[in-house]
Amino acid sequence: MTGRITGGRLSVAAALATAMAIGLQACGGGTGGEAVDEDQDGFAAEEDCNDNDATVHPGADELCNGVDDDCDGTEDEDAVDAATWHADEDSDGYGDPDATRQACEQSSGTVADSTDCDDADADVHPGADELCNRADDDCDGTEDEDATDQATWFVDGDTDGYGDPDAARQACEQPPGTVTDSTDCDDSEGEVHPAADERCNGLDDNCDAVTDSDAVDRSTWYLDGDSDEYGDPLVSQIGCEQPAGYLADSTDCDDGAPDVNPGEVEICDNSVDEDCDGTADDGCAVRHCGDITVDTVWDASAPHVVTCDILVEGTSGPTLTVEDGALVMFEAGVRMIVGGWNTGTIVVEGTSAGVTFTSASPTPTPGIWQGLQIGLFDQGSTLTGLTIEYGGGNGLGTLYLYNSQPVLDGVTVRHSSRDGVNGVTAFPLIRNSTFSDNAEDGIYLDANSGLDRSASPTFSGNVLTRNGEYAMSVPADYAGELDSSSTFTGNATDRIRLLADTVATTQTWLGQDVPYFVDGDVLVEGVAAPVLTVGDGATVLFGPTVRMIVAGWDDGSLIIDGASTGVTFGSGAAVPAPGDWQGLQIGLFDQGSTLTGFTIEYGGGNGLGTLYLYNSQPVLDGVTVRHSSRDGVNGVT
Repeated sequence: MTGRITGGRLSVAAALATAMAIGLQACGGGTGGEAVDEDQDGFAAEEDCNDNDATVHPGADELCNGVDDDCDGTEDEDAVDAATWHADEDSDGYGDPDATRQACEQSSGTVADSTDCDDADADVHPGADELCNRADDDCDGTEDEDATDQATWFVDGDTDGYGDPDAARQACEQPPGTVTDSTDCDDSEGEVHPAADERCNGLDDNCDAVTDSDAVDRSTWYLDGDSDEYGDPLVSQIGCEQPAGYLADSTDCDDGAPDVNPGEVEICDNSVDEDCDGTADDGCAVRHCGDITVDTVWDASAPHVVTCDILVEGTSGPTLTVEDGALVMFEAGVRMIVGGWNTGTIVVEGTSAGVTFTSASPTPTPGIWQGLQIGLFDQGSTLTGLTIEYGGGNGLGTLYLYNSQPVLDGVTVRHSSRDGVNGVTAFPLIRNSTFSDNAEDGIYLDANSGLDRSASPTFSGNVLTRNGEYAMSVPADYAGELDSSSTFTGNATDRIRLLADTVATTQTWLGQDVPYFVDGDVLVEGVAAPVLTVGDGATVLFGPTVRMIVAGWDDGSLIIDGASTGVTFGSGAAVPAPGDWQGLQIGLFDQGSTLTGFTIEYGGGNGLGTLYLYNSQPVLDGVTVRHSSRDGVNGVT
């Protein structure tokens, strides 16, 4: 064998070559001399392509060195230390990890980098800026995160289209509830934003940092130089707040004269336009003062001003007729008395346009004039379509009835400083009328008064509201004149007050929209053997120590007709308690009382029982007696 193996290792190729050489020698081949191996790499010179370099021989690892290391006739092919190159098709300097090549030298169109996630787009690579394009521009596995071109969005909490500058959010796409605008100064109020109208409300509506500036609802205020409550149209200011000495009104035609303004009455023959209608001495008021002793007509052609007390009376029994549409104004402290000390009558004919009795003051207040009094010698006054207001300065009521029986039809009595109507021994007929905004009762008829019984019911279709005390006060014997067509709600005390009285006539107390309130003892008895029926749905409340006695000393009877919704007798106290009132007594002369569907409570203050039966035989059917301070029912004989 001509070769030898020293140290080192043989590759498969080298081992095969050595084996072939040994075989040849065994068969007698070869030259018969020793093989030459100068570089001692185990390969003879005739096999070694470079016998001067031990690293070069068949089977050696091909390296990237420009040498045919493995003696296969090719340099650097399949070199074990060849680099991996990646295609860079988009020439962005970043290679495609899925397109590789092993080579000693970098070929055109390749790079050592393998981090490109889209080698078809030069704008996509790890060094690219992330953009809002729904692509992974920077190859971090996420689309559009922290994009350099993302927009700033602002929360629009009040959905007015304007965003809160203090609530910003960066995002490529608009998040719900956000807008691009950032100019809202109050994102909790939808009517506050830069495009809003500035209004007089103490807010900066249009976000200009100034409150109420140039508000669209600013008012124009006019100087009231003469303090007559009417403003000068030639002197004005515009603003949200009313300046001192200025008014909203602009109708004064002479702001230097307090007795010249639209509320004044025109005075004749002085060449002054007192009422500011543009013409002096037109429609001059007719002035009245003193007694009317003959039949007189006040028409609607001009206003009437009463400058001192008017007495309508005389031996001839004069009648004052006030025609439809007439306006009668009373100066402070004056009154009109009809039939006070002699016969007289007033007829108000306000059937269409109505008639008004009011104050002559441009700024009237309740009680500024006394009122209208109809007295003992009245000959049958009728008030139709009359509005009477701002009276009560007499200390009684705007309409004061003394021993008279007038007819009130379609009358309005309001703004009295006392009662609306005050009656002393008076028996009016009242229908289709309104009694409102009076300081005390809407109607007060004293213990000697009542309601006209000539036509029953004589109190119907009326409205009593916003009065300062009771809706109405009337003696108990006249409660039966109230039908169910009137309303009594909205007063300081929503009750119909029944004054102490003897019910001597047969009648029915109907259920009303408010309770009856009995503030003095009521007796039901008399020579006519009256029957008091309390209708279904009625509530009757009693004041402290008050009682109702039926047939105690004369014939009488009580019918409680509560078969459907019931009838209640109880305490008038705000917080009722047993014994608040005495109770109901049915006595010796009872003519057959029946109590049906009846609840009676909080009595017993008589020391006996809430229902006290004395020598009587009433029928109790569906009765509830409760909360008595003594017996529920106490019977004697």
